[in-house]
Amino acid sequence: MLRLTAAFSVTLALAGCNLTSNAPATVEAECRIMRPAPYAIKADTRRGQVWVNGTISAGIRACGFPAPPRTLEGPE
Repeated sequence: MLRLTAAFSVTLALAGCNLTSNAPATVEAECRIMRPAPYAIKADTRRGQVWVNGTISAGIRACGFPAPPRTLEGPE
């Protein structure tokens, strides 16, 4: 009886996990959220710059965003 109660409790606890949508985000939705970089972005670390470059490149490829200017003239 204890095993049955434990199994029922676990099943009940995990039943709500399947109610959310596991569908992947669409490219259109991502492009509406993401904005193109209006100016060049320079990170403090090499690792940070790799992330920034990858994110900007993804926006250019997937969303058709224009490439930011190469100069570092931006809001400061």
